[in-house]
Amino acid sequence: MRFKAQRPAFTIVELMVVITIIAILMGILLPALTGARNSARLLEEQKQAKTIVEGFAAYAASHDFRKPVPGLVQRQAVTVGDSERYIEGRGRENGSVNDHGAMLSLCVMERLFDADTTYSDSETNVNVYPYTNYNFDAYDPYPTSGGPGVFWDKAYSNNLNLDENGEAEEEQGCHNSYAIMPISGERRQIAWDQQASSSFALLGTRGVEDGDEQNIKDSNSAGFFGREGQWRGIIVFADGHVEVSNNFWPVAAQYSVTDSSGNTTYSADNIFAAQTEAKGSWNADRSLLGRDAFLTHVNVAEQHSDSPTNPRDIEYRPLFD
Repeated sequence: MRFKAQRPAFTIVELMVVITIIAILMGILLPALTGARNSARLLEEQKQAKTIVEGFAAYAASHDFRKPVPGLVQRQAVTVGDSERYIEGRGRENGSVNDHGAMLSLCVMERLFDADTTYSDSETNVNVYPYTNYNFDAYDPYPTSGGPGVFWDKAYSNNLNLDENGEAEEEQGCHNSYAIMPISGERRQIAWDQQASSSFALLGTRGVEDGDEQNIKDSNSAGFFGREGQWRGIIVFADGHVEVSNNFWPVAAQYSVTDSSGNTTYSADNIFAAQTEAKGSWNADRSLLGRDAFLTHVNVAEQHSDSPTNPRDIEYRPLFD
């Protein structure tokens, strides 16, 4: 009887050589794969953010070229005879509802984009999550209560507030990942109530408070698309074009300042810092109402008591994480 010779087993040395070769190949391929994955995420983010801005433009096309303003939908009461009542499309603008949560929720109710669109798949803040149960049945322009109509789902939240433990101050958390231009001040007049130039940023990846780049490493917005501890993001401008930037000073972003002699100068714009004051401002805090591009989260807006008839003059707390 003839027996087949058994194939010799791998020696430990041979196994170690194979493992070493595999490790070397992984070391070569993984950075390339990681880079490709980040590029794909960045491309998807550009499409998603641009969809939101295109929704703003679609709304403006049928609303006198003005982007979505909740206070022009849920307006203040008007006097009819001896009483006051709410009438859709009549009455002064209600500046106290011009926060980002109401604005985005209004857009969703108008079917300009889905609620999921305002949540980034690159999100790292656990208190920001998609709103999956948008209530379109909440729409009620003619309520029997005598109060204002309901024109958007008010459960949609833009609350980025965090307490000292890093937890959301309200249970509902936040459903929007993107920093957006506040609907207020001179920047509203030149970029929201009319078509703005290609140098004005409307929406983008979140940044840090006051545009202080020294605080990037401690921010939830670090590492979205760049290396760990690095901020890299997308910015969508008023004309719809998108810029990928590695800093808070996008190439296309600039603001103009005109002096008393009528001379205009243009400066680079840090899109997370309020760098210009509003005309006629009475204290430094009013710089938030200036004319330079400024991206943040606005969760609560209050019409300023000194300007009760000017809905562009609102007080708000810019939110960063």
